[in-house]
Amino acid sequence: MNSISSTPLITTIIPTYRRPKLLQRAIRSVLNQTYPHFQVCIYDNASGDDTAAVVAEIAKGDPRVKYHCHPRNIGAIANFCYGVKQVATPYFSILSDDNSLLPHFFEDAINTLNRYPEAILFAGQTIVVNEKGQKTKGSLDRWRPGLIFPPDGLLQIVEKGIPTWESVLFRSEVINSVGPLNPSFKAAIDQDFMMRIAKSHIFYISKKQHALFLSYNDSHSFNRDLSEIVSTVKKRMNYWLQDEELPEAVKERIMKALKARINFVLSDYVYRRCVFGEDTETLATATELMRKEVGLSFKTWRVITAAKLANSNRFMKKLVLTSIHWYRRLKIK
Repeated sequence: MNSISSTPLITTIIPTYRRPKLLQRAIRSVLNQTYPHFQVCIYDNASGDDTAAVVAEIAKGDPRVKYHCHPRNIGAIANFCYGVKQVATPYFSILSDDNSLLPHFFEDAINTLNRYPEAILFAGQTIVVNEKGQKTKGSLDRWRPGLIFPPDGLLQIVEKGIPTWESVLFRSEVINSVGPLNPSFKAAIDQDFMMRIAKSHIFYISKKQHALFLSYNDSHSFNRDLSEIVSTVKKRMNYWLQDEELPEAVKERIMKALKARINFVLSDYVYRRCVFGEDTETLATATELMRKEVGLSFKTWRVITAAKLANSNRFMKKLVLTSIHWYRRLKIK
């Protein structure tokens, strides 16, 4: 491996808050890269715990580790935005403190971007793992590898899912081209950023595994408020439907895909939380959304109705769960 360069080409941004053990793993995964010309910048959201000491201990052995602590907690989204604004290298990546990179990510990304100078970013496969370490799915399972051209990339993001930015290496010039992260999209800030890029830029997709994404039941992404998710999806849809540069055929596909996303989120949340759980607040939100939203599928309506029945009394709960059990068995046969 080459010696460590005094001039880094890549900045990896790791926003963090009160997860020193997970942060340590994330930092180590960057330092274990086979490509050495990088710096890893940790932005601590005023944790007030062992975070500073953990980073200091690692930084003693590797000067590529940089640390900044905010004097107060500015919020998770603002912390991501702050980190991206500090980038001064030709390339950058973003890594959440509970996720990790696989060793060849930087090397594969740099080699690919050198081979395809027209590509604004390299996106590798991120593998989602549960708390037991079991692989559940890949972020790019539905994508084809190779160069993706606009506006097809935009459509593929809304129809096939977003390339998870843990395994995305960006050319920093993209910030001047499409603008910084937009905090108004809240937890969907990554989706908005990737969609704005895909509208007008070529990028490269690799199906090789380059990062691990930890999915667990008490994570923010797992427990986001249902009404917030639906509101954000609709905001994204309206944003693109008002874009005068997009052909009508593209807008129609975006609208169809995002409506399908709303139906999926509603069905999934209600099924997990209200049919098998007893989350009455989510059920009330879903019932109100069912009344207000246009274009909900029959499946979504059916799941919400089943949840209302299941939560009416103990007998109906048992009856609904038994019916689902037998339906699944018949479906498998």
